Amino acid sequence: MTMLIDRLKAGLWYENPGLVQLLGLCPLLAVTSTFVNGLGLGVATLSVLVVANALVSATRRWIRREIRIPIYVLIIASLVTCIELIFKAWFPALDRSLGIFIPLIVTNCAIVARAEVFASRNPVGASIVDGFVMGLGFALLLMAIGAFREFVAMAKPCRADRASSTGERMNKDKRIAIFSALRERMPTPTTELEYSSPFELLIAVILSAQATDVGVNKATARLYPVANTPEALLTLGVDELKRYIRTIGLYNSKAENIIKTCRLLVEK
Repeated sequence: MTMLIDRLKAGLWYENPGLVQLLGLCPLLAVTSTFVNGLGLGVATLSVLVVANALVSATRRWIRREIRIPIYVLIIASLVTCIELIFKAWFPALDRSLGIFIPLIVTNCAIVARAEVFASRNPVGASIVDGFVMGLGFALLLMAIGAFREFVAMAKPCRADRASSTGERMNKDKRIAIFSALRERMPTPTTELEYSSPFELLIAVILSAQATDVGVNKATARLYPVANTPEALLTLGVDELKRYIRTIGLYNSKAENIIKTCRLLVEK
């Protein structure tokens, strides 16, 4: 029990991979813009650490010393590939948000270091515990930084609210002036989004957030023949709508927003 507590203290604080050993700083700084991103990458890294330590420890007697590092990298790369496929299948929005940093877990020095320093010299049980506490320490650090940065970002609208009290926020006259100027310069604006009515264009624009026009057009080509009016989409419902747009990122929240938009149009 004492040994477990000591390992926990080491992973969370005294030997924290990101805080003390300064390993994995690239993803630490790149993807921790939100708490969810930090959680996603933290859980992925923790999973790879635990299983990699277990496999290295279980096979350490048969791994020749001369080729041990390439074998460690091969084990880690195989695990990262599995994690990446899981993210793509079950968490596509998070997968797109984390991007290249999921495959780059392979190059995280902390994982190779734990395999070399600890797992290759200790039994499977102790190696699993070591991988868990080290991964937990790194994950908690990612989540803490992500939560802090998200909190700071959320504080920015407060400054905008204060600005509105002094008349700095854009008012109705300014908006009309902007749209008038745009109408004069571009009397016939075009878009690559495919639509046949103003309402279809509205839905396509909602779907286009953080998505390509090509991807939106593929989704609307399936959706519009089934429902292309506010009433039809309300009848379709959120769950059924998700089936038609699930190829687009953030489709869960977009489906809910589309239904809310349709409800407003029907009621008002």
